[in-house]
Amino acid sequence: MRTRSAAVTIVALVALVMFAGCAVPQVASAPDTWGVPSNSGSGRRVVYRNSTQQVWLIGDHGEVSDAFLVSGRRGVPNPGTYQVHRKLDTGWSGSLRLPYFVGFAYGRSTDIGFHGIPLSGSGQPIQSDRQLGQPLSHGCVRVAQDKALAIWMFTEVGSTVVVLA
Repeated sequence: MRTRSAAVTIVALVALVMFAGCAVPQVASAPDTWGVPSNSGSGRRVVYRNSTQQVWLIGDHGEVSDAFLVSGRRGVPNPGTYQVHRKLDTGWSGSLRLPYFVGFAYGRSTDIGFHGIPLSGSGQPIQSDRQLGQPLSHGCVRVAQDKALAIWMFTEVGSTVVVLA
C-alpha cells in the first residue's frame, strides 16, 4: 500500500515539474456572474467586448438580460457605438447560411453583424459551440444558434450596439 501511494506521489510530482512552465488556458467565469461592463453606455443595448469575445444583452434599466461567449475577429469592428441597420432571418456569405443576422456595422465589402454559427450547405455548423470565446470569424460575430435568436428578438432596427476593445 505504501509503495503504491509513494508511486502516485512521485508521478504527480513529475507531472507538476513537467507542466510547471506550460500556460494554462483561462476559462471565463459563468456568464451569470458577468456584471455590466463599465463605459458601455446606458439604456437598452447590446454590448460586445472584442478582447474577451463576450456579449451582454442589457435591458432598459441596466439589468443584464443575458450574457454569453461569441467568436468575432480581433479588432473588428472598431470600438464605438453603432445602431442595428438591418435584420434578416437568414443572411448569406457565399454558400454559408447565417441564421438570425443582425447587421450593425460596415466592413470593407459588406456589413458586420451578429449571427448564428454559419451553416454549410448540408446544415452542419462550421464551428462548435465549445469554440465560442475564441476569435475565429472573418469579421462578423458568431453566436450559438439559441443566442443568435435571443439577439434577433432583443433588437430592432435602430437598437444600440456598443463595441468595446
